[in-house]
Amino acid sequence: MRLGLGWWRPSRFNARFIGNHGFSIGVDDVQPGESLNQKKKITIDEGYEKCHELIALYSKGDLIPQPGCNRAQTLESQISCLLNKLRETAGDDCMSTLHWRNSPLIMSQCGSKGSPINISQMVVCVGQQSVGGRRAPNGFIDRTLPHFPINS
Repeated sequence: MRLGLGWWRPSRFNARFIGNHGFSIGVDDVQPGESLNQKKKITIDEGYEKCHELIALYSKGDLIPQPGCNRAQTLESQISCLLNKLRETAGDDCMSTLHWRNSPLIMSQCGSKGSPINISQMVVCVGQQSVGGRRAPNGFIDRTLPHFPINS
C-alpha cells in the first residue's frame, strides 16, 4: 500500500521543527527560579529543625525505639524517612514551578528520558541519602567518595 505523496510534508516539518527547537538540555533548564529557591530554603530549614529535635530526643534518652531496633537504629530510620519526605516535597515543588516548555520536564512527562525524581534532583540539588536502604558507606579514608573533601 502506498501512502499519498503529501505525507512527506508533515514528516519533513516535524524533523525541521525538532532540528530547530530540539530537546537539548542546558544549564538554564535546571536553574531554579527565585520562588523555588525560597520554597527550598523553607523546606530544608524545617527539615533541619525536625532532625535537630530527633537528635535532641535521642541525646536525652527520650526517643522511643521502634520494634526490633535500638535507639540509634530508630534515630537513623526516622531521619532517613524525614530526609526522603523532604526530597519528595522539594521535587513536587520543583515539578509544579517548571515552565511547561522546559525540555527535561517534557522528556519526563512523555516517557522519553528521566523521571520527575531525576529532574527534581538536578533542579533543587538534592540527592538520595541512602544506598540500598542504608546510609552511603565511607568507602574511602574519611570520606564517602574520592571527590569529596576529607572529613566532609
